[in-house]
Amino acid sequence: MVWTSGEHIQLLYNANNIATALSFGGSIFMIYHCLRTPQPRTVTVTLILSIGVADFLYSISNLMSAFQDAGPKVSPLCYAEAALRAFSYVLSIFFASCLGILCYKTVVKGLDFNQDAFFKRSLIVGVIYCTAQTLL
Repeated sequence: MVWTSGEHIQLLYNANNIATALSFGGSIFMIYHCLRTPQPRTVTVTLILSIGVADFLYSISNLMSAFQDAGPKVSPLCYAEAALRAFSYVLSIFFASCLGILCYKTVVKGLDFNQDAFFKRSLIVGVIYCTAQTLL
């Protein structure tokens, strides 16, 4: 069986749409279960919730690209999709790194580590860094 390039493109397009739908559903599932946790919500759950929100935004950007026409003229929606994709992708990696640092510091430093201050600083630095990275 020999495939033409159009069949390859259609196969990749369908695979991307399936992966986007799974990512969208997974991020909704993660956000739902993080919000359902009983109070008080820990910093770890809040960071996982932040990763879920960033993944949700990334899925939205993938959905935006799936439903717009590719043509010679670039639309403002294309710029919005690219900015949202860049921001949410870097933010997701940043919060995953913060979660790893939090787990390490909690195990090593134990009770001497202020988790709430770490989360607040991480949130401020993350949003500023990701915004700057997106604008560049």
